[in-house]
Amino acid sequence: MDDYEQVVYYVMKGKLNELFMLMLRSNDDLLARKVKLFLHEYHFSIDQQQMIKYYDDLMDYVKHATNKIG
Repeated sequence: MDDYEQVVYYVMKGKLNELFMLMLRSNDDLLARKVKLFLHEYHFSIDQQQMIKYYDDLMDYVKHATNKIG
């Protein structure tokens, strides 16, 4: 399973500690940045709409990156 599939799996299962570890070891700097922004909003945001925006940005990037690869 590549990093992009793992991101989707960890987010859907709520395994945020594993998502954080993936962020640290990922070779894709943009993916790591998107994960970082999502995790920050998930933990510290009061505005749920802002957290949903970063979730959507993360999933859009994963979709874009996997289409570019395959």
